[in-house]
Amino acid sequence: MKSPKDVLPASVAGNDAPENPVQPRTETVQLPAELCQAARELIKGTKFATLEEFLAFVLRDLTARDSSPMEERERQLLEQRLRDLGYL
Repeated sequence: MKSPKDVLPASVAGNDAPENPVQPRTETVQLPAELCQAARELIKGTKFATLEEFLAFVLRDLTARDSSPMEERERQLLEQRLRDLGYL
């Protein structure tokens, strides 16, 4: 059984209810415990206070439609990091 630390909220987009900009609606996502721990280790000493903040940042960056295309090397580095963490 997953512990609460292994269940991560993620923002929900496109639902019918208006989103509160202060407290966005969330959705529960389950991830393997070892993946969560590896990501927690990765963000130690960074600007990310929680694993949820880090994952929301990564997902926003990857799903941004209006952002400029990443340089090929940046994309490769990001993909490799996500692969190392087990996301890809």
